[in-house]
Amino acid sequence: MSVPRIEGEDRISTLSDDLLLRILSFLPTKDAVATMFLSKRWQFIWTMVPKLEYSEINTIGRLFERSRSQSIWPFLDSSLQLHKAHVLEVLIIELSRQCPVEVDVGKCIANAVDRKVRVLELELKWSAEPTSLPTSLYICNTLVYMSLSDKIFVDVPSLVCFPSLKYLYLFRVVFKDDDSLARLLSNCPILKLLYVDRLDQDNVRNFSIKVPSLKTLWYNYLPAHILEGSLVIDTPNVKKMFISDNSGNSCSIENNPRFDEAGINFFCNPDDKFMRSLSSAMNLEIILTQE
Repeated sequence: MSVPRIEGEDRISTLSDDLLLRILSFLPTKDAVATMFLSKRWQFIWTMVPKLEYSEINTIGRLFERSRSQSIWPFLDSSLQLHKAHVLEVLIIELSRQCPVEVDVGKCIANAVDRKVRVLELELKWSAEPTSLPTSLYICNTLVYMSLSDKIFVDVPSLVCFPSLKYLYLFRVVFKDDDSLARLLSNCPILKLLYVDRLDQDNVRNFSIKVPSLKTLWYNYLPAHILEGSLVIDTPNVKKMFISDNSGNSCSIENNPRFDEAGINFFCNPDDKFMRSLSSAMNLEIILTQE
């Protein structure tokens, strides 16, 4: 026998806080925050959601739609201050050119680190100069996944350790120097995947990837002009490697890793040692181009 439905009955509000939080975690952050106006029951529930996502640039369509509107920064800043969860598992911030250049993104990152962030995605397509990250980020022991894109200045301090980081994506960031890159990668002891998409001028001349734990490497470097430098790959346990490089730089692969799959796209002919290092690959694609 079915129970007759009572018109206007609010069954969702009778659910436990844990279940409501799970429901809110699937909503866009703006919609989750808006639930605070539903009733007193809902007023503070959103402040415990473990995932916050703020984006001005999700898709071309959305970017065009927002082009005449204000930046999401005021909403981001105020809602993050009101957020009370002890653990913030996921923080995603994507800002476009309409974001004011004087905003302090660093404090948002520091806030997330203090609350044991596990997934961090930061994309800054604004008109400001590349932004430095707080030093506390470089000793975050809970971070598992990190993606840094565009106007970000990677200045790695002497004290750095990412003991839990497994997935690292670096899209068009600027490093302080070669040493910053080396310190970053050498202090990721369990890193499994590294994806690098380099700028023409990222302040790194000799790009050295020395990560014993690495299983998958993607490296993309397509500068407009031939540049002096080198690429050194020392990843003895890597199984999948995909390199696209038209810089004309020298490239070497150390310690003879045994690849399952490799894809190579070079501007010039690599030497015999480099080619021999690829001989173990079960699936291999090589594209060589010259002037």
